[in-house]
Amino acid sequence: MTQRVKSIGAGMGVQLISIEGTKVKMEVTIELSRSMLTSEENIQQSLNETGCIATEAALKYLDTDGSAIEITGSVMRTKGEQPKAYQTPYGEVVVHRHVYQRKARR
Repeated sequence: MTQRVKSIGAGMGVQLISIEGTKVKMEVTIELSRSMLTSEENIQQSLNETGCIATEAALKYLDTDGSAIEITGSVMRTKGEQPKAYQTPYGEVVVHRHVYQRKARR
């Protein structure tokens, strides 16, 4: 189980409760206002943060385990996990994922 708190503003927040298999559980707190515009902005900000957390979990879930892979006869080995930025509909997410390179020929 992974836990992490993501705060996004005064009185608001998204908390990652757990990741179990293919399920991500989060808790969202949204500050409502007497201004509908402010309430809508707070809702959008909270939902975007929720989307970023879920997308980060999905990218990590889909990553390889770092084992060597073969593509069209070439063996590719991981250089380790490297940070990679992804543009999502919810905002930018930076995830450490395995990066591969061809095995050097001698």
